[in-house]
Amino acid sequence: MTLSQYRDDVDVQAECLRVLGNVCAHAIENGRLAGRSGAIQAVVDAMKHHGENEKVQEYGCGALHNMCSGNDENRRLAGRHGAIQAVVDAMKDHGENENVQRSGCAALMSMTRHGGNENVRKKGYGNFVASLLWWLASLLWWLRRTNKSPTRR
Repeated sequence: MTLSQYRDDVDVQAECLRVLGNVCAHAIENGRLAGRSGAIQAVVDAMKHHGENEKVQEYGCGALHNMCSGNDENRRLAGRHGAIQAVVDAMKDHGENENVQRSGCAALMSMTRHGGNENVRKKGYGNFVASLLWWLASLLWWLRRTNKSPTRR
């Protein structure tokens, strides 16, 4: 069974994304194999097709996070397939959902590490940039949650 076979069944999509994320959690080799098998594109497609469903967005972000953690090849694939935009859209569309926000922050952190650039790696800028993105996303989430966001006035 593949995600594309049951594209319109939101429950199947959510469950497949949840399982994919779990299979790739703390298993770099599984994430690498998933990326090479087209899983990143399938996750992005599911997230775009079911943008209104919070579980699909949460589990899609989680799967992307687990596939891209520690894997430069999957980070490049994620960039090519529009995964960063899919995560940003999920976070914008589901700003009140703490699970989507948390999963989205983790996905963005894992997709924006600069492991492929030797100068960045030597100087440690990759971790700084990822930490800065995480901090900014957390701050924006907190502002929205506490109604202190300038857009909520």
